[in-house]
Amino acid sequence: MLVGFGLTLGIWIATGVYSTRRVTELEARATAEANSYLQAQQLLTSARNSVLVRSVYVRDALLDLSPTARVQGLQRVNAAVTGAAQTLAAYVPVADSPTDQATVQRLRREITELRDTLSHILQPDPSRPPMAAGPLLRSRVTPKRESVMAVAEELGTLNRAAFVAHQREFASIYRTTQAQLWQMLGLAISASYRPSAGGTLCS
Repeated sequence: MLVGFGLTLGIWIATGVYSTRRVTELEARATAEANSYLQAQQLLTSARNSVLVRSVYVRDALLDLSPTARVQGLQRVNAAVTGAAQTLAAYVPVADSPTDQATVQRLRREITELRDTLSHILQPDPSRPPMAAGPLLRSRVTPKRESVMAVAEELGTLNRAAFVAHQREFASIYRTTQAQLWQMLGLAISASYRPSAGGTLCS
């Protein structure tokens, strides 16, 4: 009887330690994954906002038409580019796959090309004939801006897909852990009855 009780107690303790450790590990991984996803999305949002702000600076400078406005607009664009570059330097995709890395590099190239386009538009050039703000924004600025936004949205979609896939993986592992826990509890209950049954036969 004592042997059966000791065996049952040992299985119960082992089951408790295993389940606690496994659940704690899963919760830590899920929390880290959620934090990584939120940080990645926040950085993408920050980069998109920088692009939008730059476009506004250029629009305001073109509408003003004064040399001072052009110079200030160029300075603001360069400052926004620096902020976007720092943001992307800290950005880490959720999946960090070759596809995600390639998309990040493409986003950096698009932002660089947009910066070059905006800088060229705002750079004073007496030999270049002036253009109306509306047509210039529609023909040069808007297409580049939309291209950046499209790549950023693509990257955000990849992040969401990776996050959802990881959450499903965690849920599957959790279900498997629960099944293993019940199996170990079943073994403990079964072990607790076997010595007792043997003792009844011997008497």
